[in-house]
Amino acid sequence: MKNKTGRIIVFWFICLNLVIPTSIALANSGPPPTDIYFRFFSADKEAPKVEGVQFVGCYERSCTSPVNLVQYGKLNSPGFLSTTPAESEHWHFDCTASRCLLQVLSYELKHYPYLRLITSYDEKVQFSEVVQVPDCDYCTVAWKVNLGEPVPLITEDEEFKSGGSMINFLLTYSLTITVEILVAFLLLRFFHKSISLPTKKVLLSVLLVNLLSYPVSWLVIPSFGQFQADSYRKTSLLLAGIVAAITVISIIVQKNRGKIKKWGYISLGISVPICAIMFLIVSLMVSYGNRSVHINGLPWGIVVLLAEIFAVVFESSILSLLFKGEVKYKKALLFSLIANSASFLLGFDLFNMI
Repeated sequence: MKNKTGRIIVFWFICLNLVIPTSIALANSGPPPTDIYFRFFSADKEAPKVEGVQFVGCYERSCTSPVNLVQYGKLNSPGFLSTTPAESEHWHFDCTASRCLLQVLSYELKHYPYLRLITSYDEKVQFSEVVQVPDCDYCTVAWKVNLGEPVPLITEDEEFKSGGSMINFLLTYSLTITVEILVAFLLLRFFHKSISLPTKKVLLSVLLVNLLSYPVSWLVIPSFGQFQADSYRKTSLLLAGIVAAITVISIIVQKNRGKIKKWGYISLGISVPICAIMFLIVSLMVSYGNRSVHINGLPWGIVVLLAEIFAVVFESSILSLLFKGEVKYKKALLFSLIANSASFLLGFDLFNMI
């Protein structure tokens, strides 16, 4: 069948884009909570590791009658309130290292017009300034707490990012694919005497491996980072399974070119909407009413490292399988390393300027 490789690429491009949701929706059985993220820092030292935190409610700015609302960690140092947390059922408060997350229903939070934090680190207890509760319902707020001050200041955290938008994802997706295809084209031109592969076939194969590797590198692996929604993590695992299935089928189809009958391609075409519908149903099942967040996880630096390692190893392995007997694994690995380094560095510079 003429132009089979091109048809395979188009088919799996459509399939992959159907199963990647335009956004990870968090449907809720009840009203969603207000999320308040805290980042503790000190200007004169590295990010402090908080040992204990109490979230205190106040009825007036002077906070003469503080109420222990919820707490975390070691609280046996002098200065902490000895009372039992007043709001424990619908208040979820957890921390890791220098970051914390409070989840609470908005109407319960607004019972207390003012808030303050009592924090212990480096064997000392500090009382923050008193601040007003967030003036919003069902929102996400990010505060930074400067523990380097005698009275820790609480201000808006301008560095906070609540997940990546789909626009940024698609932009980086397109950039990665464009850069790696361009690198492949330049390498073919530069080494045209030693590489006798059809340019079109190579570029289509590079497109395929990038369509498959990028969602895993920058959706699945980041879902195991810190402060990631449980629904996002479960949906990402489902996406990883779909990518694995598409990868296996693509290799089988590539190796059996000319042997697959017309009905085989028709069956694959029918399976696309079926897979997309099943993906959406399962995604809804794992996200409906699921507001839990995994506080602990991989640091962002480790996430980036694992994502890049996966991309290089996965792409070089699939390319060597697609061109088995024509391209050695070492050459495929070298190409993948060069292409991913180029796309990563270009993307890093570009998005730092935005």
